[in-house]
Amino acid sequence: MTEQLHAKQQAILVAIRQHFREHGYSPKIREIQKLTSISSLSLVDLHLRTLQRLEYITRVPHKAGTIQLTEKGRQAALSLETAGMRR
Repeated sequence: MTEQLHAKQQAILVAIRQHFREHGYSPKIREIQKLTSISSLSLVDLHLRTLQRLEYITRVPHKAGTIQLTEKGRQAALSLETAGMRR
């Protein structure tokens, strides 16, 4: 289900799902950076662009709070959480 996603990309999917479940809205890029311990915002953005290209997420460029999991992304995040991955 998660093709060959990088571990950080998997962590991002889980972080987005858990953040949305806890707060009712999507995390900002800086929040994703903190939740996943990724070293820079540019790396977070690179992973987000990859996840978007692979259709795990959708987002509106240059607008905060627009990162959404697609059905494919929700299923992957749920599968990762079930397997024991936490942010």
